[in-house]
Amino acid sequence: MALREKMKRAVEQPDLVFQPLNRLYYNVTNETEFNDRGIDVLQEDWDNLIILDACRYDFFEEHCTLDGNLEKRISKAAATEEFLRATFGNRTIRDLVYVSSNPQYERLKTEIDAEVFKYIATEKDALDGLSVYPETVTDDALDAAEDHPDKRLMVHYMQPHQPYLAGGGEEIDYGMGLVATMKKNDLTQAEVREAYRANLDYVLEEVTRLIDSLEGKTVITADHGEILGERQRPFPARTFSHPTGIYIKETVEVPWFIVDRGERKDIVPEAPVRDEVEESVEEVDSHLRDLGYLD
Repeated sequence: MALREKMKRAVEQPDLVFQPLNRLYYNVTNETEFNDRGIDVLQEDWDNLIILDACRYDFFEEHCTLDGNLEKRISKAAATEEFLRATFGNRTIRDLVYVSSNPQYERLKTEIDAEVFKYIATEKDALDGLSVYPETVTDDALDAAEDHPDKRLMVHYMQPHQPYLAGGGEEIDYGMGLVATMKKNDLTQAEVREAYRANLDYVLEEVTRLIDSLEGKTVITADHGEILGERQRPFPARTFSHPTGIYIKETVEVPWFIVDRGERKDIVPEAPVRDEVEESVEEVDSHLRDLGYLD
C-alpha cells in the first residue's frame, strides 16, 4: 500500500493508528497476557453458567427483567479468543459440559491444551450457517442438563454479538466484523445500538426459558463486552466491536446475574468423552472469518 493511501486510511480510521498503541499500553501494564483485574470464572461458585457473547454490563442492567441478583464482574478478556485462552488454557475440566454456539473453542482447544468432560457444538442454523438461533442453543442446553445432571453446565449463546437476528437484523448484509457490516450497510451508531439491544432482548427470552428448567445456582455473564462507538483509552479513537487486548470499561465490565433455584447439583468429575463436533478445521476457520474473528 502506498504511503499516501496509508496516510488517508489513518485519517479516516484513527483507530488503525491508536489501537496498536492502546494494546501496547495494556500489554505493558498487565503482568499476564490477559486482563489482570479479571476473574477466573471456573473458580466462581455456580452450577450453570450462561455466557452471552459480547454483552456489556450497562446494557444488560437496562434490559434484564429476570428475578435474581445483579452484580458486576471484570472479565479477563476483551474478545472470545482471549476468554477461552484465559479460562481453558492448559486445563482438563472433568466436571463441565460446555454447550457453545461460538466455534472458537473448536479452533483453539488443541493449541491451548484444553479439555472438558464434554463439548457440544450447536448447529449453525441462522443466516445460511453464519450464526445460531438462541432457541437452538437452549434446546441443546436442556438436553445436556438432562443427560448430565451431575455436571456443571456452561452455555455460550452467540447473541448479542452480531449477526443481529431480531428487529430487522436478518435483512442486514453482514461483513467480516462489525465495522465492515456498518460500512456495507451504511449503518449509524444509533442503528447499531438499536440492533444490539434487540439482539439482547431476543437472547434473554431464551435465557429465561432455559433458567426455568435448570436446577441449582445459575449465573448469567459474558465473555467480554462490546464497544459501540465509544473511544478507546488511553489514546482516543472511536471504535466499534471488541478488539483484543483493549481493556476498557466497555470491553471488560460484564454482568454477573445470580439465580438460585432448587437444590444444588451433586457434581461428579469423570474422564472426558469425545467432543460432539462435526465441522472440519477449515469449515470452522471459514465460519470465524465470516464473523470477523479471522483475517
